[in-house]
Amino acid sequence: MKGSPQTPFLLEKYLNIILLAYLHKSCIYKLNLGDYYTLKYINEVILDNKYKKIHLFPGAGCTKNNTVITLYMAWNKGFLVLLDGDKAGKTSKRKYVSSFGDFINSNIKTYDDIVLEIGDSMMEDIFNVDEKLTITKMYNDKYIVFNKSAFNSFIQSALMSKTKIELSKQTIDKFDKLLKALNTYDFKL
Repeated sequence: MKGSPQTPFLLEKYLNIILLAYLHKSCIYKLNLGDYYTLKYINEVILDNKYKKIHLFPGAGCTKNNTVITLYMAWNKGFLVLLDGDKAGKTSKRKYVSSFGDFINSNIKTYDDIVLEIGDSMMEDIFNVDEKLTITKMYNDKYIVFNKSAFNSFIQSALMSKTKIELSKQTIDKFDKLLKALNTYDFKL
């Protein structure tokens, strides 16, 4: 759909947007989608769509969201770039603040900035070790160790089919706290 000066694109209709960013040495787009599908899966399937005010937009990797950030700044719309709490996520956060200025600091968060108990981790590390292996094996029972690609593929499939995976209370609680915080996040520019 073509935009106009008043309405550049339908994307801008979402006043509040959460960008999921994830850095990996290969397949940035597919792996990034894993975080997107994981949050959608937990909210929609495990928590029965408990949080309705969250609009997720999968990012292009933790270092590649400048264009979307610039658009939302130009449109004067609130947004949040959500990054993994690992070294790559924290480095990207510093670079965004350096590029766009200190006022954007409240728009760039890592998981542990939002829920401290998640720690300096990546999305899949919110699950415990047994859950990661079980979900990997649900994709292909020949795996004997966690495989990130298989894990993410099964999560996506489980979202599409609305298949509930048995998860520990601790894992569900961490995701619930993260999603609750995102659902009530005060988006500012």
